Formats: sequence, structure tokens, C-alpha cells
Amino acid sequence: FPVTIFPELGKKKLSKLTPSDIRQVHTRILSTPKRKADPDGPKLSTSYALNAHRIMARSLKIAEREGKIGKNPCDLMDAPRKARPELQALDIPEAKAVLKAAATALDAPGDYDPMPMLYAFYLLTACRRGEALGLQWDRVSTYLDVNTQLQRIRDMSKAPSDYAATHLNKNFYRDWETDRKSVV
Repeated sequence: FPVTIFPELGKKKLSKLTPSDIRQVHTRILSTPKRKADPDGPKLSTSYALNAHRIMARSLKIAEREGKIGKNPCDLMDAPRKARPELQALDIPEAKAVLKAAATALDAPGDYDPMPMLYAFYLLTACRRGEALGLQWDRVSTYLDVNTQLQRIRDMSKAPSDYAATHLNKNFYRDWETDRKSVV
């Protein structure tokens, strides 16, 4: 953040800061390339600008509390919004192609590759990866009971109290919320 905040605000007195100055920091961040070697390439993200705004807001709040500034300029404006990622869903012909590739992979000679079937499973059930990997045979009938998932939990003492978990291997646990039921 020093690279993007200080050039805009570094020489300005705290008491002279305005929302316009904060807005200039946002603009500079959003126009700064991610890589110096590629100035026309992708720019820093809105998340980066939001984090910088939060740091400035917190710092200026402390300065306001200590009497170094009259009013926090970050409080006089809206923080930048995070951009929502543009998700691209498969259209019907693409979905059919995935299913066809999965069916073709079943009959392919040589070693069996489970990945095409896994992608078909994701497509047909809308399960996330952890839910698909945590699925057990006793939860499959005419419907799927997807209330378990496979997770890597580094410290079980920090797991939520409403979770029940079965230790599988090293840091891998199959867990489920005890009060949740979801059916696909």
C-alpha cells in the first residue's frame, strides 16, 4: 500500500486532507498496472482499492480521535465497491459436450481417467468440490443427500462448535453441520 497511498498523500498535512484526496488515491490504485513490466496489462483490483481505503479510514479515525484532524475524510465518502466477478456458465451445447466427453471417457481404452465423470457430476448436481468429495454411498438413493463435505482443517480446536467431523487423514476431515439438511 505504501507505493499507492504515499505518492498521493505523502506530503499533504493531515488537517488538509479532503474526500477528493482520498478519491485520487482510489483512482491511482485502479489505474496502476499489476506488473510494472506490463503498463497496458491488467490493473490493480477494486479489492486492493477497498483495502487501501480501509487502512486510510482506520488510520484517519485514530488521528481524529487523537485530535490531529477535525473530521475523517473517509467518513464523508463511500468506500470503493468490490467488483463482482463475471461468471460464465456453460450454455446447453457446451453442457452436452461435457456429458458426451464423460460418456466417451468411460469406453476409452487404457487407464480409466475419473476427471470427465467428476466434471459431469459437478454439472449435473451443482455440487461444489468439497461436497462431491465428501459424498458417501449411504447418502445416494433416488436423491442425493449432500450435507457432508471434505475439508482441510488445520486446527480442529478452531472448528465451529456446531460441526461434527470424522478424521480421515492428516488434516483432512469429513464434516457436516449438525443442524443442516440439504437435498439435491
